[in-house]
Amino acid sequence: RIAHLDALTEVKNRRALQESLDVTLSAARRHQQDLSVLLIDIDHFKLLNDAVGHRNGDLVLRQVAQTLRQTLRTEDLIGRWGGEEFLVITPDADDHGARWLAERLCLLISELSANFGDGDTRALTVTVGVAQWAGESAEDLVDRADAALYAGKANGRNTVSVAGPAHAEPPADLVAVS
Repeated sequence: RIAHLDALTEVKNRRALQESLDVTLSAARRHQQDLSVLLIDIDHFKLLNDAVGHRNGDLVLRQVAQTLRQTLRTEDLIGRWGGEEFLVITPDADDHGARWLAERLCLLISELSANFGDGDTRALTVTVGVAQWAGESAEDLVDRADAALYAGKANGRNTVSVAGPAHAEPPADLVAVS
């Protein structure tokens, strides 16, 4: 259990989440089901950490993780992907369902506020990149969600950005040989 959980947030760690994504992707492929991932980043987290300290930054990470856990379906998987990033795997969710979930998470987190004492209360927001699986590898799927996340950050943060379609490799008989 300890080897698979992020000690701070009590959600899956990156290694366990990667294993879960591989298994879930394999099942989606086998049963021809939809699958989407959401990459969630807490907006301006470094500035928040610098302003209120790492201990309070840890409080924010736990608060966001708790909100994610309480909102997701039983079959959804969540883990801490990196410093202030969380990855959500949504089996059997198409792009519309995944976008709806991402927008709901943005709204719920924006309704939170972190109280650091002495009247220092800060609003929290997240930016979410969404990608629907289109037959590519787990790594490529997460890369598309990551690209969508960065597009959302470039467009002002506190938003949901959906990845464009995956670029499939051309069939072998159409590949030019030199």
